[in-house]
Amino acid sequence: MQRSKGPVHLRGSMKVRVPSSQWHAQYSSSELSWLVGVVMDAASELLIQFDGAIGPFVRLEDLKLTGGLDAGDYIIIESEMVRWGKQERIIACTIRRTIARLPQETPGVSMVAQVLPHPVTVATCRVAATAPDVATKGQGEPAPLIICAAPTGHEVTRQDHPNVPITPEEIAAEVARCAVEGATVVHLHVRNEQGSPTHDPDVFAKAVRQIRQRCDVIIQVSTEGDSNMDVETRCAGLRVPGVDMGSVATGTVNQHDHIYFNSRPIMERVGQVIQEHNLAAAVEVMDLGFIENAKTMARKGLLKLPTHFTLIMGTRGGMGARSSFLDVAVDQIPRGSTWSVAGIGRHQLPMAEQALALGGHVRVGFENGLIVSGGTKAQGNAALVAAVADMARQRNRKIATISEARSILGLEQKR
Repeated sequence: MQRSKGPVHLRGSMKVRVPSSQWHAQYSSSELSWLVGVVMDAASELLIQFDGAIGPFVRLEDLKLTGGLDAGDYIIIESEMVRWGKQERIIACTIRRTIARLPQETPGVSMVAQVLPHPVTVATCRVAATAPDVATKGQGEPAPLIICAAPTGHEVTRQDHPNVPITPEEIAAEVARCAVEGATVVHLHVRNEQGSPTHDPDVFAKAVRQIRQRCDVIIQVSTEGDSNMDVETRCAGLRVPGVDMGSVATGTVNQHDHIYFNSRPIMERVGQVIQEHNLAAAVEVMDLGFIENAKTMARKGLLKLPTHFTLIMGTRGGMGARSSFLDVAVDQIPRGSTWSVAGIGRHQLPMAEQALALGGHVRVGFENGLIVSGGTKAQGNAALVAAVADMARQRNRKIATISEARSILGLEQKR
């Protein structure tokens, strides 16, 4: 079933083949029961996407038959949530024939059919449903907002901003300030004594210990690396005690003036190490193909679904920072998975707004960009976290506690 989810609508489509019984314009009771059944299936899937459950009462209304069907025809059921309230859900459904079986018989061919140039409407109806007693996260009431702080990154330097945290102590202190403003996850990069990016496990371990001493957050370790860096080096931080999640970029992209290189063997090895150490994955997505690669990894058993996806938008050479791209990307994410948006540069806070509008989560920090408003550089990462928290409060969106964030991301609660 294809899904399209936005701030004010939810749509779906489901294709099915008419079973092998004789169909005609005057539907028999059995044929009508089958048609009603597939319509209710389509509506039920939409209700689950909206509420996470199906309420105690669902009925079909206003069924109008406008055309006939034959065995072997293909139809598409298009559904749209057109009205919702505290207790009511109304879904409009249109059934169209897309492929028509032809009557002629051809030796050696089981069926002859024609793809219709324009789908033909054969029925319309509405499905009315009551809201479930306990609705889980859905479009009507989005899950509490998870804010991920990315304070250091791989590229930003003190020349870009004097307050970029470099040492494990500085990073931990910055993470603690972000936690006060509402961050529950940290996307962790570390630097060596010269301020250059490193995957030294001792530096990661020191940063993790320092963070744990100062605040309770979910620690997500980055596996980003240069094209000449071997994969085991990139995975070093995943082996450090106290880590909760590991990032895995599932594709290659031209980024600025270099190639962000992630071959299939690299991404699959990262996924394997994440599983070996019982970590949750955070799939980093810079283009739509990254999502398809993640699905391939899942089919191979190298990535557990559902998982979390970080949509990195606005980097040169990658996915553009546009609401239309975000809609498409969210539609491709495997069902049940969570997602956040990391807007790059000047797109950081505007794309955070877009994520909030769609019920997603947000990653902000100096790794993404430095600007907080009106071209002004943020004093620190905490100011960027605070800006997103303010956006959420203006929308009456609850900010996740650490316990809620762990639950949403499928992590075990700490004792």
